[in-house]
Amino acid sequence: LDVAQALAEDMVFRCVYIPYGSGSEKELESIDVGDGPGLRQGLLKFNFESAPPAKTDLEAKSADSQESGPLEVAGLYISALYGGKEFCRVGYYVRYEYDPELQENPPETVDWDHVHRVLSAPRVTKFIIPWDSEDMDVTGAGAEEMLQ
Repeated sequence: LDVAQALAEDMVFRCVYIPYGSGSEKELESIDVGDGPGLRQGLLKFNFESAPPAKTDLEAKSADSQESGPLEVAGLYISALYGGKEFCRVGYYVRYEYDPELQENPPETVDWDHVHRVLSAPRVTKFIIPWDSEDMDVTGAGAEEMLQ
């Protein structure tokens, strides 16, 4: 994390899973990053680890479809917040696949010993938010920038 100027509050990072068709989010982990409170200017390195989603979340069926399940595409994102406002989100599509030998004829019930997780390329969205300094330019607040 490269902090351009000292900040008065800590930042919050969240890891969130969105099961296929559920329309709801499951927060997997959340951490505060800072000098408690505040962040000093400069480069800050930290580790952010999260447990995977619970199998019950993976196996849940969508309310509007009996077809959905653990092998459908889901979403995963890491969100960065400052002052309660999200300023960056890195999102991935997530799918679960069987090992190559079971791809053509998968078992009727999921055999988790032969399933692996595949993430898409990351999608980064930046949001303009007000920071600490009142003279900082926040013109176009709410504008988004998509990067690939």
